[in-house]
Parts: sequence; C-alpha cells; structure tokens
Amino acid sequence: MKRAVLILALFLLGVFYAAAQDQDESYYAKSVPIAKILSHRDGFKVIYLKSSMEMDSFYVPRAWLKAGGKGEIVFGSGPSYPYFTVFWRDGEFDFIRLNVDENTSALTWGTLRYQDISPSVFDIDTLELEF
Repeated sequence: MKRAVLILALFLLGVFYAAAQDQDESYYAKSVPIAKILSHRDGFKVIYLKSSMEMDSFYVPRAWLKAGGKGEIVFGSGPSYPYFTVFWRDGEFDFIRLNVDENTSALTWGTLRYQDISPSVFDIDTLELEF
C-alpha cells in the first residue's frame, strides 16, 4: 500500500512539473511602490520612484479599468499599499493593476484638476515605463 501511494505521489509530482514547464514563459510582471496617485475624471496620474531615486509618472485612462480592459484598480490597506503591478507579454505592455489605499483621504491620494492638464494625456494605448 505504501509503495502504491509513493508511486502515485511521484507520478503526480512529474505531471505537475511537466505542466509547469509548458506554461508561457513570455509573461513578465513587476511591482513598484506608488508615491502619489492623483484622481482625474478621465483617469489617474501615478507618481512613482525609479531605481535612480528620481520621480516619474504615467497616466492610466479610466477606460482601461473597465471589465476586459487593460487594467484594474484594487482597493486595500496595509503597509505595502499603494503600489502598482505592470504585466508584459512577449515584451509588450499587457495589463496594469493599481493597488491603492482604500482610504482616499490618505496622503498618497490627491486630485488632478481638470484645468491643470490636457485630457489628451489619457488618450493612450500602451505604457512606456522607466524603472
């Protein structure tokens, strides 16, 4: 009986290993802390710290955050919030997940006034980020 269980366990381990090897290895993700996220009626401006200790920013259109879009926003709390995770497939931008503080009164939240920027900054199809 013990021998049969051991053989079954080894067989299943081999099956799981083979399945893991067949997965698409061209998918890559990177998570980065957010310094500030500014809300706008057309989307969000995300300000983050690069590895060179310089600040950089990018825009996320609200249209991306709808079901089936290029992104999602997740509200939560904890010491790791806020941060974003960006996903690439075959070296091309695929998806972004904004993990933001559920308390919109937190210091990491802000408002981007409509007159401060051109709405065209949200007319984008992809993200080009520097880390």
